[in-house]
Amino acid sequence: MKIKRTKALARVHWLRVHVPVEIKSDNSDMAPAVGRLCRSMRQILREQVVRRFVLSLVFCMNEVSVWICDRSGLLRTQTPFNKHEEPKKSIQVIAALALLNPEQRGWDTSMRLCRRLPPPRPSFSECTV
Repeated sequence: MKIKRTKALARVHWLRVHVPVEIKSDNSDMAPAVGRLCRSMRQILREQVVRRFVLSLVFCMNEVSVWICDRSGLLRTQTPFNKHEEPKKSIQVIAALALLNPEQRGWDTSMRLCRRLPPPRPSFSECTV
């Protein structure tokens, strides 16, 4: 029972994510952070069936890169920018992600989610021969 509840809560968690952000505290290898980000974006696309793409950010010490993932692949900014050397760009990116409308943020607004109905249960009637 507890496992089912945990899985249900995890599913709700992914339904509420708008823009995943991965933060790495050191400037060493960025690959683990990117791997976690890719798994997160893939999970978002799996759970949010009305999403066409996912925008995301990676903060690696002072550098910021912007990522976009759709069902066919993954793109990122060619070179990350330094958030301290270009603070206006950092503010622009975060403000833009916060102020985008749902279509620009990746949702397909032409689709509507319907409440899931429970699977049909077969009913058998006893018959005597």
